[in-house]
Amino acid sequence: MHMEWRSKKGQGRLSNSDAAAIVAFGSVIGIVVVDAAESRQSCEFANLWAKRCVELVEPEDLFSSESLILKIQSQWRSLRLQCLHEKASYSLVIVDTKNRNGLLLFVGDVRAGLLEENGDIKWINDPHTMEFQQLEYQTGMALSEDSRHQLTRCYKAQRFAKPESVSFQLGEDSDFILCSDGYWREHLQDQVMLSDVNDDCSVLLLLKDLSALSVRSDTDNFYLREKLS
Repeated sequence: MHMEWRSKKGQGRLSNSDAAAIVAFGSVIGIVVVDAAESRQSCEFANLWAKRCVELVEPEDLFSSESLILKIQSQWRSLRLQCLHEKASYSLVIVDTKNRNGLLLFVGDVRAGLLEENGDIKWINDPHTMEFQQLEYQTGMALSEDSRHQLTRCYKAQRFAKPESVSFQLGEDSDFILCSDGYWREHLQDQVMLSDVNDDCSVLLLLKDLSALSVRSDTDNFYLREKLS
């Protein structure tokens, strides 16, 4: 499969605080995308957390979300004193490109979906935001602008946020997309041009028809490692 990572700093940001990391075991691929809240160390933290999480992945984790969550929690404990003030959304995905089954673990508003041939996206997860919580439990209620960006679950040092897990099947005619809210909300939902987005804007694609890796980013925020299966 063809993997493509596209990432750019938002117009309203001082630096790009998104990051991605990939580990490949033959047909099994582990992917992490991190969207950190802007701070003095957010770029370094986003890259560090993406690498730490992806290094945990083993092919058998595809069938055991609870064991993977325990490993993520262990990494959180080892970093919490080093990263006391950092906050982030992140998603970890394991996909078997041969059998086309996958597992998504996520905290916050990094979103995963299946990209159909007609361009439509079938989203796999709903973000952990006040907006989506209100939509689920308080239908018909007027939503504030702040509710779009207020996270109900995120990485932070004070308390471990257990990732939500979702199993999915990658259809024969579907590609896979994993993206920060600058991409799925501002660019896709609000139809803001990529050159004009306010937030950092990043997307990782797994495309079925090609077999290469493409990286286009305005900063060094992509990590790839191949392991023996």
